[in-house]
Amino acid sequence: MKTTKELQRAVAEYQRGKTESFNIIYEQSYKYLHTCVIHVVKNEDAAMDMLQETYLEISRSLGQLKD
Repeated sequence: MKTTKELQRAVAEYQRGKTESFNIIYEQSYKYLHTCVIHVVKNEDAAMDMLQETYLEISRSLGQLKD
């Protein structure tokens, strides 16, 4: 997945406390992540569960991201 300037900006804003920027992070990454997960698990329900956990972890850990 290519990191766009919009995604980089949204991550920086989210790290500064602008929580609504997470919507952009989600929109910019969902299609790619869903494709990767569904390719591995081959089950939509399992994929959705995994994606939910993934986005929860992203929201918790994004503050630690440097680049």
